[in-house]
Amino acid sequence: MSCRNCGFVLESQPQNTNISDSLISQILRGQRPLLDSDHALLNAEIVELEQLQSRYAAQLEEIRLRQCAVLKALECRKSIYAPIRRLPRDILIEIFDSICESWWQEADDNWRLRQRRDSLDISGPIWLLDRVCGLWKDTLHISSASWARKLVVRAPFSTYGLEILRTYLEHTGEHLLNLHVDCTVATRDKEIMSLLVRSWKNLS
Repeated sequence: MSCRNCGFVLESQPQNTNISDSLISQILRGQRPLLDSDHALLNAEIVELEQLQSRYAAQLEEIRLRQCAVLKALECRKSIYAPIRRLPRDILIEIFDSICESWWQEADDNWRLRQRRDSLDISGPIWLLDRVCGLWKDTLHISSASWARKLVVRAPFSTYGLEILRTYLEHTGEHLLNLHVDCTVATRDKEIMSLLVRSWKNLS
């Protein structure tokens, strides 16, 4: 048996069980006793129904996976017509730079925010924009100036700070960095500091 719309092959309909549902209901309600002769047939039907349930669960999972694939393909095709894709890449870069600048400006106006924000925070705007879609990712990767225009690092650094910094510096290309380093105490992260001193243009 197959679906006439999508062609998905369905398992055959379950065979009628030998014990009627009305008889099962009577036993459950105490209107009829469970006889010794009922056990073998009842146990056989339990096994059969469990097998059917397992088959249907597998079918539903396959349908769900196929549906996910269809939805992803549909979303990709519809996104081609999204208005944001009509913008030239240089305009997109200006928008991205403006978003990042606003994020830093907000921190400049708020001391508490300023102490928490740095470029190695992957929840920052440039990292989030990089993960929105392939177009935005490619656009940011060809705009190394967007990454180099402001790099702020603060000690102590996270466990993955060195790896994140290396990724960040890869995106800056050959551009020299406008770098701000906040190290109130002597830092042991010499690898991070050595990476930074190779690339700065301005240091504060």
